[in-house]
Amino acid sequence: MVKAFRERRDFLVKSFGELEGVKISEPQ
Repeated sequence: MVKAFRERRDFLVKSFGELEGVKISEPQ
């Protein structure tokens, strides 16, 4: 159960991180 949640969170973090990463790294 925890493993499945972690994998799902990892997937969300990766896909969301790409969107946020662009916003965060742009100003610099």
